[in-house]
Amino acid sequence: MFFYDGCSLVGDAKNFQTIAHYGNGDAAAIIQGRIGLIGPHPESDSYWYDRSYLQPYWHEYQHHRLLLAFVDQLMSN
Repeated sequence: MFFYDGCSLVGDAKNFQTIAHYGNGDAAAIIQGRIGLIGPHPESDSYWYDRSYLQPYWHEYQHHRLLLAFVDQLMSN
């Protein structure tokens, strides 16, 4: 997932639903009621990976499906 100085979502995990975690265990995407927060960038497009060292991380639009699933879950609350 494209990450560039994003936020860490911390707090009492009983008050929100954690959808995704960073590698260190901190929440990367949460939903609380009708509010959703995401730290990294699932919306990243191919040109974000133009630098050769980033090209191996291009997700072939798989992360867009994750974003859609996140929005679908958020809207169903």
